[in-house]
Amino acid sequence: DNNFIATPLCNISGRVTVNTNNGLGAVLVTAAGISAYTDSRGYYTLTNVPGGSNVVVTPTTNTYAFNPTGTTISPLITNCTVNFAVPLLTLSGRVTAFGSGLAAVTVSSRGVTNRTDANGNYTLPNVPAGPNVVVTASTNGYFFDAASTNFSLLISNQSGVNFTCWPLCKISGNVTLSSTGLAGVTLTAKGVMTNTVASGNYTLNNVVGGSNVLVTPTLTGYVFSPPSINLPLVAANMSNILFAATKAYSISGRVLEGTNGVGNVLIQSGTVSNLTGLDGSYTLSSLAPNSYPITPVPVGAGFSPATTNVTLGNSNLAGINFLANPPRLKIISSNQVPWLSLQAMPSRTYRILATTNLSLTNFTVTNAWANLLTNRTDTNGVFFWVETNAPAYRGRLYRGLVP
Repeated sequence: DNNFIATPLCNISGRVTVNTNNGLGAVLVTAAGISAYTDSRGYYTLTNVPGGSNVVVTPTTNTYAFNPTGTTISPLITNCTVNFAVPLLTLSGRVTAFGSGLAAVTVSSRGVTNRTDANGNYTLPNVPAGPNVVVTASTNGYFFDAASTNFSLLISNQSGVNFTCWPLCKISGNVTLSSTGLAGVTLTAKGVMTNTVASGNYTLNNVVGGSNVLVTPTLTGYVFSPPSINLPLVAANMSNILFAATKAYSISGRVLEGTNGVGNVLIQSGTVSNLTGLDGSYTLSSLAPNSYPITPVPVGAGFSPATTNVTLGNSNLAGINFLANPPRLKIISSNQVPWLSLQAMPSRTYRILATTNLSLTNFTVTNAWANLLTNRTDTNGVFFWVETNAPAYRGRLYRGLVP
């Protein structure tokens, strides 16, 4: 006898809904290789599904998620109905400003909206599960550290979805020059910028509040007292933030080696500094009338003077020059072989001269200097040379020169 096992072909039908009883269209429903899309009211029918044990019916959509992701029919032996509903979830959290709850903030997600209570707490019920669920918070007059929170896949209730915000404040004040308002001064604070009007008044609108808000004035040709004002805590509008302007002047000069300029030397005076150009010139700008120490940062053999104290009046001050010290030549003997070390300005060319053979009984040298070598110092202002021919001389003198 030949035996046969028949597999029933069944129909599976049902409905996919969201928000309790709203049909969800364009959902792909699949079971045992048979698939169909829901219609605009959320209904679907899978025809001729092979029966058997553990037949899984799965709905799929790019907009919503299901938990569980499918329904198992065991066994499938006849037509049946399988419905799906997108889970409706609850999101909750708190909105704070300066650590305290902020009331009446609007929080929204997937069409569900609510407002925070007096303590800043909120609850969003019936939020449909799904991918890329965004929760947003907004209220007038405040800036949020992050105005939205994104869940790449929301399939369960979520608490602690919190937001932190800061008030948007006005900061106002005045800038004066000799007790008269100064126009055209640029004021900045936390990325907000404005200019003073003819009276010297200014208002910075929508400055994000918080701690250590720095207000800074700038105008070419002027310096300000104070240079900036740090507001330790900005929680509301602030006024009477005042600055006094003073005309700015400059101190300039050159760094020289002989008559040649020395470039790339750092000139400092307090917090103000400038590098000399190729011709050795420098300018320290934006200085108020006052006394200043001017110092070239030592390199190589250093400079003379090491520091100059100057008084800046109501005009630019020029001619504050510095001279590089002469090259310093050191001789170190090792096994009666002299090692010569020349220290001078960095990355510049120098000569070492030597006498011809010198009589120990007549130590007078007249027109006896000869060029021994020309070399370039390293970035520290040094080069070395070994006198390999020393035994040929009973006595010899050396000196370093600027070419």
